[in-house]
Amino acid sequence: MRRFILAVSVVVIGSLLFTGGAWSQEKFNGRQQPAFTFKKVEYFLRHSKDVLQEYTPAGQEDLGQWTDMVSIITYRGVTDAATLGRAAEELRSRYQSAGGMMIKSVMLNPKPNRPAEYLIVVAFGEQKFVEVTFARLWLYHGVGVCAVYSRRARGPHFVDEINAWLEQHGAEVVDALASWKTLPEPPTAKQATRGVKAKARLP
Repeated sequence: MRRFILAVSVVVIGSLLFTGGAWSQEKFNGRQQPAFTFKKVEYFLRHSKDVLQEYTPAGQEDLGQWTDMVSIITYRGVTDAATLGRAAEELRSRYQSAGGMMIKSVMLNPKPNRPAEYLIVVAFGEQKFVEVTFARLWLYHGVGVCAVYSRRARGPHFVDEINAWLEQHGAEVVDALASWKTLPEPPTAKQATRGVKAKARLP
């Protein structure tokens, strides 16, 4: 998928900032159970606060060193096509204000008599890593939600690594997000507090 390839030399393009979050499903009967499976990988709740939940796979419990993360964000004031469109535009602006390099921003599967969905793909980076974020915004049971998949690459060749990853996996991430039908249920207070605590990322 060459349209996803980053035309990036070694450039610092800011740090990633997220806003909001929603549903997570956790069951604790001796061990933490996965909240959901995304692209055939099980994800576990790591952080939950208000409208934001963050998940990573097994072995990526350290939220300072993760490679793959899914965030689910609830937009409580988004209930129709007009407010969803404004939320998508605001999210694009936030990403760009945070130093993000926009890779893709489109409407997904526009259909008559159905609110549009939005896909935003953007890259962020720091001195030691680069991060690519895929965000899908849509109305889920009548309320705005944003499912975000993020991938980080580190090390001296992180640009080449993320380009190669995008070439191989960019399209399948878009397909997986676009086809995600059922989000996990909200965590209970006990389940949320048993996730790995982390400082909430700024909106």
